[in-house]
Amino acid sequence: MSKFRETNYSIVLESQCDELGHMNIQYYFATLSDTMFKFMSIVGVPTSEISIRKTSFVLFKQDSEFIEELTQGAEFRVGTSLEHLGRKSLVLQHRFLNVAKNTISYKARFVCVFLDLEKRRGVAIPEWLKTSIKHEFPIYIDNTEFMLI
Repeated sequence: MSKFRETNYSIVLESQCDELGHMNIQYYFATLSDTMFKFMSIVGVPTSEISIRKTSFVLFKQDSEFIEELTQGAEFRVGTSLEHLGRKSLVLQHRFLNVAKNTISYKARFVCVFLDLEKRRGVAIPEWLKTSIKHEFPIYIDNTEFMLI
């Protein structure tokens, strides 16, 4: 069973729904952007320190799967799990859990690079940060079962 740490919570607003009657894609990505900043804060890189440290995780590649619609009023929780931790990058799995239905509505896989913001290139993730990430986030196991911790 894959375990995911809760990293965000939201309710779909009427203003976030498009002409199709469901949450527009831009709000999925806005939620994931917020989720990434929460992830970084949890592991010891709060947004207030990004400009001081001059490093941050940045999205390099993402894959999405829209499983079921999120419509106005739907509450959802975002869970994050660590798939891979490399020298300069990591891979995260994110899930949007529809609270009322207790079903996964959306899946995203993020490949993120640790970026030197001055040199604008990937750099090695510090060992203290790797240790924190491994301590704070459960390892992703590729299967269909899901548990938020």
